[in-house]
Amino acid sequence: MGLFDNLAGGPSLSPEEKQAAKDAKAADKVARKEAKAALKARIQYKQGVKFIAGQQLVNAPQTFFGNEMMQLDDDTVIFNLDEPKYFRLRGVEFAGAKYHEETTKQDSSDTQSTGKTKKKRHGLGGAIIGTAFGPLGTAAGAIVGSHVGKDKTTGTSSTTATSTSTTNQVEDPSSTEITLESVDDASTITVVLETMTNDYYKLKSFKVAPEESAPQATEPPAAPAAEAPADQPAPAAEPAVDPIAELRKYKALLDDEIISQEDFDAKKKQLLGL
Repeated sequence: MGLFDNLAGGPSLSPEEKQAAKDAKAADKVARKEAKAALKARIQYKQGVKFIAGQQLVNAPQTFFGNEMMQLDDDTVIFNLDEPKYFRLRGVEFAGAKYHEETTKQDSSDTQSTGKTKKKRHGLGGAIIGTAFGPLGTAAGAIVGSHVGKDKTTGTSSTTATSTSTTNQVEDPSSTEITLESVDDASTITVVLETMTNDYYKLKSFKVAPEESAPQATEPPAAPAAEAPADQPAPAAEPAVDPIAELRKYKALLDDEIISQEDFDAKKKQLLGL
């Protein structure tokens, strides 16, 4: 055992063992990459989210670029492709939009001017005083009454300044509560996301898992009615009584003085329902 073995706390690995460990690490990396790609292919809908609370509960990664809420083809929800934790979405509740007023001011000016220009004569003018000499009669002397100078412009100008103010409603960040149920143990958790109104409507695009209804108790089937024995005839239905025919019978009995008038009248009332 060498010095470095003691510092490492154990014997050093042989070249074969080092290679085997390296190969196992590479194979694990490939397996993780393939699993991530397969999970990514199952995503049906996703939305960028910003956590206010509950990020660790859903195993969302700590990242500078924000997180994503993803729904797979079986409607389960995850927040991490590398180490996913699976949930069923039970509810999305928005706290409501919040606004503040912002006023912008814009200044403008308009300048108008009026003027008048006085023209001055230019070049030689007036009379020449002097002597003419030479074969061509060149004139020399002083020029009297000439004017040389610039045009002169006079006028006035005015400037009008105007100011316009505009007040707008600007939305502030609000919050949305996401209720989730763990696929592993059916426990319920709530995470809070920072959202604007537009973010809330995007989250509403996720499918909410329906509540599983409890099985209803079924009543036992009613006992079948007891059947009469095969050898016992069923009771015959009583024939309907014709009150007029019965009344005639009792009238014949009255005429034969077998019954009294009072008996006949009583039976008549009974048969006719009087």
